[in-house]
Amino acid sequence: MPYTLREDFDALWRYNAIPKDLPDYVIQNLNPALPLRYYQNRALSRLFFYLTGFQDRAHPSQLLSHMATGSGKTLVMAAVILYLYEQGYRNFLFFVNQTNIIEKTRANFLNPLSSKYLFAEKIKFGAKEVRLREVSNFQSTHPDDISILFTTIQGLHSRLNTPRENALTYEDFADQNIVLISDEAHHINAETRSRKELGQDELLELDTWEATVRKIFNARPENILLEFTATVELDNPNIAAKYADKILYQYDLKEFREDGYSKEVKVLAADLPPMERALQAVVLSQYRRKVAEKHGVALKPVLLMKSRTIKESQAHEQEFKAVIRELDADRLERLKSGANGIVRKALAYFEAQNIPLEDLASELRQEFDENRILIVNSKEESEKKQLLVNSLEDKDNEIRVVFTVNMLNEGWDVLNLFDIVRLYDTRDAKKGVPGRTTMSEAQLIGRGARYFPFQLESSQIRDQRKFDDDIESELRTLEELYYHSAHNPRYIDELHKALVQTGILAPRTKTITMRVKDEFKATDFWKNGVIFVNKRIRNEREDIFGFGSVAITKRHRYQLQTGFAQEALILEDQPTPMSLRAADGFPAAQQSPSDGQNAVNFEIASSHKPLLATTPSSREIITLPLNLRDFDLNVIRTALQRLEFFQFSNLKVYFPHLKSIQEFITSADFLGDVVIDVIGAQEQIENLTQEQKLRMAVFVLEKIGKEIQTGTPDYKGTKAFEPIGINYCVKDKTLQITVNEGGDQERGVGMRETTNGALSLDLRDKAWYVYDENYGTSEEKYFVRFLHGMMSRLQERYSEIYLIRNEKLFKIHRFSDGAVVEPDFVLFLVEKDTKKSLIYQLFIEPKGQQLIATDQWKQNFLLEIEKEHKIEVVFENKDFRLVGLPFYNETTTKLEFEEKFNAFCFR
Repeated sequence: MPYTLREDFDALWRYNAIPKDLPDYVIQNLNPALPLRYYQNRALSRLFFYLTGFQDRAHPSQLLSHMATGSGKTLVMAAVILYLYEQGYRNFLFFVNQTNIIEKTRANFLNPLSSKYLFAEKIKFGAKEVRLREVSNFQSTHPDDISILFTTIQGLHSRLNTPRENALTYEDFADQNIVLISDEAHHINAETRSRKELGQDELLELDTWEATVRKIFNARPENILLEFTATVELDNPNIAAKYADKILYQYDLKEFREDGYSKEVKVLAADLPPMERALQAVVLSQYRRKVAEKHGVALKPVLLMKSRTIKESQAHEQEFKAVIRELDADRLERLKSGANGIVRKALAYFEAQNIPLEDLASELRQEFDENRILIVNSKEESEKKQLLVNSLEDKDNEIRVVFTVNMLNEGWDVLNLFDIVRLYDTRDAKKGVPGRTTMSEAQLIGRGARYFPFQLESSQIRDQRKFDDDIESELRTLEELYYHSAHNPRYIDELHKALVQTGILAPRTKTITMRVKDEFKATDFWKNGVIFVNKRIRNEREDIFGFGSVAITKRHRYQLQTGFAQEALILEDQPTPMSLRAADGFPAAQQSPSDGQNAVNFEIASSHKPLLATTPSSREIITLPLNLRDFDLNVIRTALQRLEFFQFSNLKVYFPHLKSIQEFITSADFLGDVVIDVIGAQEQIENLTQEQKLRMAVFVLEKIGKEIQTGTPDYKGTKAFEPIGINYCVKDKTLQITVNEGGDQERGVGMRETTNGALSLDLRDKAWYVYDENYGTSEEKYFVRFLHGMMSRLQERYSEIYLIRNEKLFKIHRFSDGAVVEPDFVLFLVEKDTKKSLIYQLFIEPKGQQLIATDQWKQNFLLEIEKEHKIEVVFENKDFRLVGLPFYNETTTKLEFEEKFNAFCFR
């Protein structure tokens, strides 16, 4: 069976045939408040490579990115528009099936005041500032603008097939290349989905939306159709066949959840009337707001009230308003008497905060006043209220409750939705298989499960879950979405199946508790022992005096366009036949292939004339080194002015001792010693124009700018380690673990209960193991077994030996950039027979084979600790030594680990 396009690109990615760095003109023209996530970067790298470096590219090109709801598809679209603009495309047709999605996308693309605006304040390509304009047709667009036409697929079909004066026509697409961008792209498959016994001629004549799109798409061979959706019906054989050579990247909801970018979904089933369930959600929502305020997080949680019909939705809205108006302490007391689980926890929190039920009722009447309620049930309503419903996170948006039926099932981007209340109790399953309504509800839950970003300390990642391993933390309520349903076991079971099917819910989870042994709590080490950790601090860069301080590359290569022998150059020095040789200064942001990277570079357009005519006798290619300082000062200054990074105020951030731009240009500590090895015809190099020199300078400066940013990070880890009391940071831990979901089969299984004899060990009577059980991965269990085997030798030399499993107990920070490392274990060894108590603290990280290369940076840091760490706190009669060991892996690194372990512990 032939490989699909995605499988081919998976292989190319594994073998590093696809460049991973994106062009600067893409990154710098996106909103800096919306940094690309790793999977967005990966999707873009593949797409860019296909369009400009893949020798088997189809013409015209149709590609599909299958990406989860909430994963940021629209930001990927914005990045693609920027990339294709540089490739010469100017006209973009964005279409989708719903008007409300059009309005949302229009604001995200065109309104710089929108909190979700996708682009930088100014879009610049070199020195040229580019406008992004909405158009109604492509007949009079400006050649320097990015022109976008927004339409629904129904509107597009109607406009093209019902001609009107000055309207969009098929002729618009006949003489210029078009990029079609389809969001929620599964809706254009009406024809493919319904194909049965029709002949080819009949299919071509079908007057469907899909046919309309195909007619535009096929108008010119350089046209591009980019489809984005979270829902591809690959179980339909016609659709699976259609997209076998078109799905370029897949990042589904399951991966999205596993990577921590979604909320955790909880189903709260209660045998209560609809309005009582709604009131529970109100209490829970206000609890969430209070917890956020306590920890300095600005959050206004929103509830969604979902009804079965518009008439019921209107009735539910009125009934809810009455409940809130009449809410008093007695009503809350009745709710409290029957509450359990999270609702009981919420009410207990209010009580602990000295908020009596009477005051809580008053607060809820104000917070959920009818002016803070929105009903969105028809196209007319949703269009009018689009700004409100798509800006629920904004500070000046006070909406707390949204009533709806189906209008928000697609295209609704909301981060602060934490509760969905199902105000009806029906089922549509057949033979236990979830029906369309249940699947639709599961998809709505997936849409609402977008993570609300927050950060309590600088080392935390804003947009990923932080409390998976601390389920007792009250902050977990900021990472959970509750679906409030009637108590209907059959429906709950069907919903669970649907949620697992979409990927937003793990098939099975397990709650485990690790308890610190009482015997350990009786020791002096528990009472007086310490663990040393370092801090993450801002990098003030006081010790950076020039490029030499941060290893900035001072020698670069630049390929001139010779104007001949292009075919002979295609494969020269290239590790893959899919990469093309760079042309002179085009595009300036691309890496030169001589840098040893598989950069995707391209020849300039055929209309671009060679800067210097050549003759057969002058075709010898040479390499000549040129000093950047020998370029005219005006050339270098102009190049610096074209790149915003090199503004003097910004350079001062990275080089605090820099005195002027003049010093930056001329000093040997900066640009003064930069050399460019220019490759081209001798006559070309000896007669370089100012424009060529400017292109070279911009090309080299862009590379230097990247190195400055990566070489001088904003944070660093201190080399001074400070003590924390063992009894302060080592605690009983309750964990919720996803069981056997394509990961390590041993995770969540105790060493007493594992069926793998090589990993089995009863830790209850092992005084050296601080917790009562180890539920770690197979590699973690192998390490514990290794240490158990070494114990008799260790006990001959050390009076006390303690191994602590680090389940979010502490973190240390890489010296170079402050990156967080949480070693799986810390081993304490107390030396015998020393005048002062000598205590060794060993950081140990067992590592699965598939992660060793990815996490190599962690091992490098661990190995730096022994020589680089400082302990400035003096303890009477105690000395401390810290050391990090290589990764432990039973099959690949055990010998290296054992050698280092023995050399340190038995020296």
